[in-house]
Amino acid sequence: LPNVAYAENNLYTCSQDTQEKIKTMIEEHKLNRVVVASCTPRTHEPLFRETLKEAGLNQYLFEMSNIRDQCSWVHMHEPEKATEKAKDLLRMAVAKARLIEPLKPLSTPVNHSALVIGGGVAGMVRVFRARASKVEALPAAPLACITVSGMSFGP
Repeated sequence: LPNVAYAENNLYTCSQDTQEKIKTMIEEHKLNRVVVASCTPRTHEPLFRETLKEAGLNQYLFEMSNIRDQCSWVHMHEPEKATEKAKDLLRMAVAKARLIEPLKPLSTPVNHSALVIGGGVAGMVRVFRARASKVEALPAAPLACITVSGMSFGP
């Protein structure tokens, strides 16, 4: 494939041995992107991103192609078609990897507040429960003042 500096076939790409090998290959071949075609990114992508970080490469310079779920499992009775689809997915992942840029993680302060929509008893209960949990609660409608057996509830 164009723009591919190094390629390797592994049986268990997510194993610790292979992760160490990926780090070594990044350093030896001075790789600036990594594409992995294997299992689902849902469970395995964080592992590969951590491997890139440990190798000194920005974790966002990574692309993953899920050929297990999208090819081998769904086309298990048509191996030739599964292989062709896997090749297409890999070409797409490599093309995407060429375009990705390094990113920096951001942290943004969170405003712990809630807008309570609805009035009456239900709205008041929600406001009081939110405030009891140290969350600022802003009622969208004015809260009613309810008196029950001589006890007042409300603003």
